[in-house]
Amino acid sequence: MTDVMLTADITNFSREDIGFFIPSFFPGTPWGQIPFPLRFILEKIMFKKIPEKNGIVRDCIYGLRKFEAILLNAGIDCAVYSPDVIEKYVDDAKVFGVSAMDPLGLGPVSVTSMGLFGNKEYTLTGDPEQFKPPLSLIKFAELIEKLKQFDKPIIVGGSGANQFELLPGEIDKLGIDCVFIGDAEIEGPKLIKKALRGEKLPKIYKAKNIPKETEIPTIVNPVSWGLVEISRGCDRHCRFCDPSIKQFRWIPTSHIIKEIKVNLRATKNVTLMSEDVFRYGCKQHQWVPDWGLVNLVREVKKIPGVGTIGLSHACLASALAAPEQIEALREELNLSRQHYSSVQVGVETGSVRLVAKYMPFKGAPFEPDEWPYTVLEGWKLLCENYIYPAGTLMIGLDDTEEDLQATIDLVKKLNKYPGMCWPLTFMPLGALRSRTRKNFYMDWTIMSPKAQELFLLCIKHMLEQSEKMHEHIFGTAFHRRILNHLGAMFGRVIVKSIEIEAYQKGKHDYIKMGRIALKEIVQYVAEYLRKRHHKPKFYDEIGS
Repeated sequence: MTDVMLTADITNFSREDIGFFIPSFFPGTPWGQIPFPLRFILEKIMFKKIPEKNGIVRDCIYGLRKFEAILLNAGIDCAVYSPDVIEKYVDDAKVFGVSAMDPLGLGPVSVTSMGLFGNKEYTLTGDPEQFKPPLSLIKFAELIEKLKQFDKPIIVGGSGANQFELLPGEIDKLGIDCVFIGDAEIEGPKLIKKALRGEKLPKIYKAKNIPKETEIPTIVNPVSWGLVEISRGCDRHCRFCDPSIKQFRWIPTSHIIKEIKVNLRATKNVTLMSEDVFRYGCKQHQWVPDWGLVNLVREVKKIPGVGTIGLSHACLASALAAPEQIEALREELNLSRQHYSSVQVGVETGSVRLVAKYMPFKGAPFEPDEWPYTVLEGWKLLCENYIYPAGTLMIGLDDTEEDLQATIDLVKKLNKYPGMCWPLTFMPLGALRSRTRKNFYMDWTIMSPKAQELFLLCIKHMLEQSEKMHEHIFGTAFHRRILNHLGAMFGRVIVKSIEIEAYQKGKHDYIKMGRIALKEIVQYVAEYLRKRHHKPKFYDEIGS
């Protein structure tokens, strides 16, 4: 049997056929605010029955697979188990290792969702019966409660482990023995061996040693979505971002190829994961890409069995600094109007003042005062090459009305092109970790009119886009397309209700909302009938 059982809560096992980005956003929703029948349907659609054999999963999130490889490389017996059936195989296990992405609902998506839709009593701590927390917190707490009954050490790590630094009291409250924060390659096995020996563990263990790229072992079992890490860290050093704290380095091409071959046992698709995929292979502070990504894609395409090659995150400045590389990438990925791709980009703000203050290298090689130009032209360049951006904005640094207006002006220009932006609430992370506040979220009821205007602007455009980008939302299957349309229609009803004050947080006029919903249904049916003989594609309706 297995000495170390690795696992994660169910929100980390979303279905691959709903796209890569949606699963990371969906668990941040205030679950208790959604009517039960809809919650039931959404859970069935969003979360798959985890494929497993004797409890051991077929594929899982990247962090678990990497830690599995680290422990196996250190001679420690381990495997990744499904949280649904882990209790059936626990008898001989000695330690639980749990990967957490958003364990306390402190991730930017959760905090933003709670501010917009959560009940006003929500403070991220307390009795779940008295407030309605995000799904990520609910499922993580349920998993820990399940594991506690077996009286074995529970060690929590992963990208969300640093949330326990903000609320350390939750460690004992949940019943966790140790929280591990940082790169696990060097110090992770030492901590696990200490737990296996039955020694006392610290409540929080922060790794001090950062592994070199050659010290990072390759995965030995498949990752969901065919994810492959091609870099770690970031050298743009934005003050609010945790990746900037880590040492910046690229993963060797040979390691990437090896991991892709492992992933092919579960999926033919590949997703290259980096803070900025466009600069693959560049030296630190070498801001102009030198075709390293194109060369990497060419090597990946040589691997028998590889299907679609996707990109995770990128910087618009890197795209604009080397437009020829983006054009070459379009050719290598065979992108077209019928076969487009997407990438997540950090727009953050339209304010030159905030860029200069908090992220002076965000737009390098361009100057901070060129940021709005860099974003708009970089966005247009990607769209022209059928790579449609999913942009994130940041609200709550120290935005003035002028800063918010600058962002609104920029978003209005971006909305002329494919893609979408979504505002996220600033969380005190990175170099700004010392900033604390009573509540971690910005409540809609006390949000400034300009901030509300920005949210509504982005939500409206997102709803328009979502109905045309099925494969990046819920998928192309008929029932999923229906769900996508219903979700967009519901969103429009909420937005229009907010605009006439029929819907306010904690106060709803259901009669007015019903009238709006009926009008939306009539308009939708009329539009469908008008277009039934001509079904324009996403790229036909929205262009430069």
